[in-house]
Amino acid sequence: MTIIPWRSFYTVAACLFHFQNLVLASNLRGRAEPSFTGGELDKGSLNGFWTYTEVVNACKLLAEKHPTLVEYGSIGNSVEGRPMPILTLTNKQSSAVPLDSRPALLLTSLSRGNEPLSLATLLNIVRHIVQNSNDVTVAQLLSSTKIVSIPMVNPDAWNAATTSQFHIKNMRDVCSKTPLSRGVDLTTNWGFHWDTYLPSSDLHKNEEKYEKECSEYYHGADPFSEPETAALKAVIETSVKPKSIIFFRQTDAATPSIIVPYTYHPSNSAIQTSRSLFRAEDVKVYESIITGMNASSEGLYTAGTTWDMSGQTISGSDLDWAFDQAGIFSVMVQVAASGDKSLQTAASKHLNATLALANLMSALPSKSAKPNKSPILKHIKKAVLNIPLILGAIAAFLLAVSFATARFLGYDKIWDRFVLGVQRLKRWKMYRNYTSLGASGKDDDEEDEDFGWALDEGIAEEGGFER
Repeated sequence: MTIIPWRSFYTVAACLFHFQNLVLASNLRGRAEPSFTGGELDKGSLNGFWTYTEVVNACKLLAEKHPTLVEYGSIGNSVEGRPMPILTLTNKQSSAVPLDSRPALLLTSLSRGNEPLSLATLLNIVRHIVQNSNDVTVAQLLSSTKIVSIPMVNPDAWNAATTSQFHIKNMRDVCSKTPLSRGVDLTTNWGFHWDTYLPSSDLHKNEEKYEKECSEYYHGADPFSEPETAALKAVIETSVKPKSIIFFRQTDAATPSIIVPYTYHPSNSAIQTSRSLFRAEDVKVYESIITGMNASSEGLYTAGTTWDMSGQTISGSDLDWAFDQAGIFSVMVQVAASGDKSLQTAASKHLNATLALANLMSALPSKSAKPNKSPILKHIKKAVLNIPLILGAIAAFLLAVSFATARFLGYDKIWDRFVLGVQRLKRWKMYRNYTSLGASGKDDDEEDEDFGWALDEGIAEEGGFER
């Protein structure tokens, strides 16, 4: 079963994607309530969606009301200085599993500002877990694991959203073409194959796609150049160290999907395995994840790589980096809006699959394959650092070759020849103002007579010789 490409290169598809958001929002009714945890999910002030400020306030309120279950914090600030909220859900009073030993499932959403359904899906999961913390299944989950949520990876873009338009990238001050073209795509700013553009047949198009500042997919000046991606990287590597990650995204496809690594390579999982990009052991782990998530959601998802389902690649993706460089079995869950008349309906579909992964992740093995070598850019940087050594080696080689050649030709007395050359140069400078006597055109006898006469005459004028 195929799906519509999750990242369309065409304006028409982008317009349809935006239209879906507006149609869905137009079906939402009711005034905003103080928190997304009260009443229905679709009561935010942005045509039903919850704004940045509303989400932050709601997260703080959850932590205040449920201090033993919810912990609120910030992982850092955005380009414009807005805090990036983080919620940790776990039962701090339970002693079943020590807090420091509990595996964490990390959930992220709204990496791109035009994907509000990803945010709604994550908020619905948080709300369900908190409100049903006394349920046997949920209580057991909270006593043995941590559910860590970062609802707004791109807070500036979401803060700039209006009822008529969404800002996609972050608010980095690049590209002055139009306000909506500003920024860096936070989904392509990660340091794994950040500048690898495949397939090679589309190299020029992909270079423009990722390197043009006004492109929707502009990947930034360097990997992790943006504070948002740098902050999320730190969470993954140091503070949370999750066992598994779900990157929630929104798709314009008809059905939801689960995307697995690798997104940068133009192939499916089977081909990647045959080419040793993917180990068979890791493929089996992903198969178990997909099976578990689909079993709990009545086969909701199609699954595979981006190339598998759409014939497209993504360079520098968060998914590839998390799996390959951080060694975490991660998936991208694409939330589809097609056919759903309410935000609650669209978001609720993914609850059971998320809980299934949370229960499954404690049994997940470590990634079998070691991190791949650094991409092309890092090799270039290493070469630049080694330039002095390289140039020194070249110079030594040339000197050795020159000396060997001189010995072979008998020109090994280089210093003596240099001194001789200097001496000749000095003599040339000394005599360069002197001119030799030119021929007069007379016979030798005439020359002698003239010379003698002139000499005698000159002596006579001076008084002559004494005889």
